[in-house]
Amino acid sequence: YFVLIFVLIDVGSEVTIPRCVKKQINRVNTPSQSPEEYFRRTIFNSFLDHTIVHLSDRFIKHKQIITELEKLIPRCINVNSLDLSKDTIIFYESLLPDSTVFNEEFSTWKLKWLKDNIEKKPSNAVESLLECDERFFPNIRKLMEILATLPVSTATVERTFSTLRCLKTYLRNTTGEDRLTGLALLSIQKEINVDPKEVVRRFALIPRRQGFVL
Repeated sequence: YFVLIFVLIDVGSEVTIPRCVKKQINRVNTPSQSPEEYFRRTIFNSFLDHTIVHLSDRFIKHKQIITELEKLIPRCINVNSLDLSKDTIIFYESLLPDSTVFNEEFSTWKLKWLKDNIEKKPSNAVESLLECDERFFPNIRKLMEILATLPVSTATVERTFSTLRCLKTYLRNTTGEDRLTGLALLSIQKEINVDPKEVVRRFALIPRRQGFVL
């Protein structure tokens, strides 16, 4: 604010505020005793409040929703397990096949894992997804898919962008989507072993008139 004052002094001007009238239509009459107080109330405080609300919606509320989804994992289910909050259901309502029957479906899901005497229950979203039959638990399976594919941090996204920057060069600007996706998966998922014989076999099945020499 004081830097702005010095700039205005250099150009021969001063800080002014809009005049206050009894009947205001387009804006609110902000009570203030000085220009500094006026701009602090109208601009700085509003911007600060918007930033705090945005950060809360982006991180805190989303973290609470993710914590709610962990209740679906069989290892976390016990006799005293609570149902998912209404906010979580509303948040993903547009993605669920039928959100109106979710509570009954979740009760059946809990009863299944409490009744079955299984020593090693699924302890993560991927294992739980494999054990979830879509015919009986369509809503829970959809939430499991969401939980299994949500990135735990921005590192995964940044790693993907760095890889694509190396792959999608100017010389490969015409690379198709399927080929680019395949190259990116090979580069990112290095822990997955690819059988060369299987690659050759699939390549040979493609009906293309190209010479292929080993």
